[in-house]
Amino acid sequence: MPKVLIIGGLSSCARHIALQIHKLGIADRLCIVDKGVPEMQFMDKACEEAILPHFIQGDMSQLSTRSLIWIVGTGFSTCKARFRIIKTIVKVYEQSIWRLSLLPARKAAERGIKCWIQLSSFEVYEASHKRKTENCPTKPCSTRGKWRLKTEESLQNIPGLNLVVARKALSIITTLSLTQGTWLTLGTIFKYQNQELPLLGKATDRQNTVNTVDLARAFIHLAEWYTSRYQTPPTKPLIFNLSDPCDLRQSGMVALYNEAFNVKTRFIMIPNLFAKYMIKSIADEFNETMIKDWSEMLRKAGIAHSPFNPYMDSELLAIREIAMDGSKIEKETGFKYLYPAMTVETGSSPIQDYISRKLWPLVTGKEQVAHISSY
Repeated sequence: MPKVLIIGGLSSCARHIALQIHKLGIADRLCIVDKGVPEMQFMDKACEEAILPHFIQGDMSQLSTRSLIWIVGTGFSTCKARFRIIKTIVKVYEQSIWRLSLLPARKAAERGIKCWIQLSSFEVYEASHKRKTENCPTKPCSTRGKWRLKTEESLQNIPGLNLVVARKALSIITTLSLTQGTWLTLGTIFKYQNQELPLLGKATDRQNTVNTVDLARAFIHLAEWYTSRYQTPPTKPLIFNLSDPCDLRQSGMVALYNEAFNVKTRFIMIPNLFAKYMIKSIADEFNETMIKDWSEMLRKAGIAHSPFNPYMDSELLAIREIAMDGSKIEKETGFKYLYPAMTVETGSSPIQDYISRKLWPLVTGKEQVAHISSY
């Protein structure tokens, strides 16, 4: 069995990779590294059992940490930048995405690691309606996307690195990601207000997704597939999109919202000429109101700390469409998606877990929430 190193191991995606490896028992040794503190991540019991026995706190962009980690076997590098875009600067992305991937990958190549899987995302593509294949031109639609693409290109230039790049669509996560948590927070707030939830764009806009269980399975599958097929790096970089075959549209997302929260929605169209300026203004006003309402709900419920808030990044809000074709991994490697479509259960089930852990307010009516002492 392989030895596995997961870098950025406390991110939502990495947790599920660790969880799948733990459940399947497919690693001879597992090492999970992150500069964060597990106790501050609000992990559920299953993730704690999978991660804590194998966790080492450290920053892999620093030599002192890299020298402590013996990189052998298979490596998964998620290197997720868990920062709000509005508060970040170029140096933050350079450190948290590029350096955090580049420096350990160089060491991995030196040690002859059998497979290095780099997580990337839809943000390296243009945010347009056409579904992107791996051969489509790259045109980053966000600051984070620019650094993800720079990271991909830098890793491809490392001699001897057995590299596979996995570009994910919008990930639907059973423990909530930052983005998914924001949208579910907004749904909870508008249920509390008994108001319509405004959405930018139109019903036919693509919002392609991938379940994080499938994302984790794909990482493991690609590692096994690569090591059985290649002894040395191929001449062309191996890149795979991870996007379920459902081809979810915003109308489908709305239907799921209505079912999960009983909240009505409406679409807001902004002319492209003014979009950049209007979205920033809309986001600022929206955030001010939503954060105030969320704070009020937490106070009424008696919740002192919550891992989520409704803050919406204007740059991510401007990404109208997430359109990716994820069929290449099926055709070329034999991978199969267990979750071919997003459902209410996969999209909103994390809320029930956080409610049971007294970290999420339970809405009981218009402007009413239950106090955590009652459940």
